[in-house]
Amino acid sequence: MNKETKNNLKRFLPLSLCCIIPILLLLAVPVIGAYSTSGALAVSFIAPLICPLIMGGAFFFIFKGNGSCCSDSKKSQN
Repeated sequence: MNKETKNNLKRFLPLSLCCIIPILLLLAVPVIGAYSTSGALAVSFIAPLICPLIMGGAFFFIFKGNGSCCSDSKKSQN
């Protein structure tokens, strides 16, 4: 594997978890509901919110390494 492929995998993993985790939690709601109805209710409300949180974190880490547009122009002027 080359370096570019590893970087693509690092970016793809959080995005794929964004879909997989809520689906698994929603599939587990009936099992959780057999033991605790309030727990199943809490999981069913939290599951849809996981994807936006993971996506926000992924975008943060993707754009973390990029400098602002102004920092590059100041360095080139000096």
